[in-house]
Amino acid sequence: VKSPYYYDGDGLTSALHVDDPIAYRMRDENLTWFWIGTFVNVAMREHAIVGTVFYHETFTRPQRMICFIAMIVGLLAINAAIHSNPGYLQQAREYVISGVLSGLFVFPIYCGLVVMFNMRPSQVKKRLIKRTYSTREVDLINSQRQKLAEQTSLLPPA
Repeated sequence: VKSPYYYDGDGLTSALHVDDPIAYRMRDENLTWFWIGTFVNVAMREHAIVGTVFYHETFTRPQRMICFIAMIVGLLAINAAIHSNPGYLQQAREYVISGVLSGLFVFPIYCGLVVMFNMRPSQVKKRLIKRTYSTREVDLINSQRQKLAEQTSLLPPA
């Protein structure tokens, strides 16, 4: 899910938005460490189990735990439904097939919960973002605003 809240970074040397997982600190070091650092950042942010341990600004630990517990309960429920009917899977003692099947059924629900929590607005996102503007643009806007104020007030030119 792409965050609509951006930092002042350019995306090449510093973070562009809140959810940017790239390890910018390691980009000038070894390329291998850069890839590993980015992979670790993605795992800390996106993994169902590992992500519950680490802090993230927009997707809190309680929200991650809700998604994780919903996934576990869904897996258990589908496995219970499969194994409650005696049939081929129980006679052959094939437990991996039922686990893969339940995982395929529950994963879209887990992704829906994650998207639901990531898309909702939060005050943290609004507080984090500060966009800087060049002083030239701000000065031009202020001078144009002042000219407009002088014209509309109908004062004689100074």
